[in-house]
Amino acid sequence: WRNQATIVFDVNKPIDTNVVTNTIDSLAPTSRVEPLPGETQAGFAVTWSGDDGSGSGIAGYHVYVSVDGGPALLWQTGVTETVAIYGGEPDHTYAFYSVAVDRVGNVEAPPGLPDAVTTVVDRYATFLPMIARP
Repeated sequence: WRNQATIVFDVNKPIDTNVVTNTIDSLAPTSRVEPLPGETQAGFAVTWSGDDGSGSGIAGYHVYVSVDGGPALLWQTGVTETVAIYGGEPDHTYAFYSVAVDRVGNVEAPPGLPDAVTTVVDRYATFLPMIARP
């Protein structure tokens, strides 16, 4: 909504007021964690993004992680950044999803499934066979 008024004092020239804009935002924003490779090394980047359409804009993100199919735990709380490094440990699988909050407090519902899943592998743990010399 955009509103403006004109003020007239007696016989003076009319004065226009500043335009006032009100945004009605009744819809929750959307977000997602970007896909991750099937396998990665410890200390990998997790990236997320979101959109609030023509609403008030995203105020922050909550990012959740589940380890080896366990319960989703809050990893990042109300952050405005859209990337962070997750440590992880070899031989564990990590699943991530995000929940966006807009500037008027609308909160996105958590998704039914995680947005991104990866398994940390230790590339240096590959052992080569011993070669016996005669």
